[in-house]
Amino acid sequence: PGGESQCLSGGERKRLSLCLEVLLGKPLIFADEPTSGLDADMAEKIVIFLKRLANSQRNIIVTIHQPSSDVFSLFDSIMLLHDGSVAYIGPRPGAPRFFSEFGYSCPPDYNPADFYIKTLAAQPRTTAMTSSCNTTDVELSGNNNFAVGALSRGCCQIVKGYLESAEKQE
Repeated sequence: PGGESQCLSGGERKRLSLCLEVLLGKPLIFADEPTSGLDADMAEKIVIFLKRLANSQRNIIVTIHQPSSDVFSLFDSIMLLHDGSVAYIGPRPGAPRFFSEFGYSCPPDYNPADFYIKTLAAQPRTTAMTSSCNTTDVELSGNNNFAVGALSRGCCQIVKGYLESAEKQE
């Protein structure tokens, strides 16, 4: 009703929603920017917590913008988008090789996430980087349960793969 103040901020509501998902034991959790509005230390603690959940047979998909290099290193798999299309999807450690195939190399002591975002942002609308991505070739089994990406058609394919994998394990 009009005139009442809200008790929780948008960020607090978002984190409360995430806590409810965790407490309910959901096998697949979407965390849409769970670190927004947090300082670097608290953001890293949230991602470490989500990583622990992923290591306990939970599937976690996180959207995150401009993660620190420490936070970025915690992810098993990543999805990088360019102009709404998937440019890279796969293991985080495989991204440097993908970018080097197009002549790009992340400088030492540079945040890889920043490098990938800036490199993709500088690409023309239609680029070989996005047309070379085949989301159907992504391996979704094993211990790669902690993915960072964005909600898009490619992400839906990941979710479908996770759900199919979870059904087979039950």
